[in-house]
Amino acid sequence: MIENKLTEKQEKFIDKFYFVTEKYLFPKTKGKYFLKGSIGAILFFIVEFFSVFKSFGGYQKQIQESKELQHYFQMLTHSPLYFVMWIALFLLAFIIGYIGLTLAHILIDWVRGNLLK
Repeated sequence: MIENKLTEKQEKFIDKFYFVTEKYLFPKTKGKYFLKGSIGAILFFIVEFFSVFKSFGGYQKQIQESKELQHYFQMLTHSPLYFVMWIALFLLAFIIGYIGLTLAHILIDWVRGNLLK
């Protein structure tokens, strides 16, 4: 038997996280980890998408100043690999987000003892 070794503060945090996600993000989906993971994947993709554009903005000046970089960037944006790259980025973000949020909810269910109910 595993003893409960969580502090009161940790228990309150877990209860708040669980309450907010069950009440507002996932009503009527108790135990359906696929839906929870899918929502996490979409949220992760949105964050990843904006971080890529933010980091690209820092290199924009260097690309504009260098003719060689302009040539390579034009080749990249006009090739089918550019489209494949965005699809791969979306799939990677979806997988990471799905696994992350699904594992978070499985862990919370395990900690709260609701997994076997």
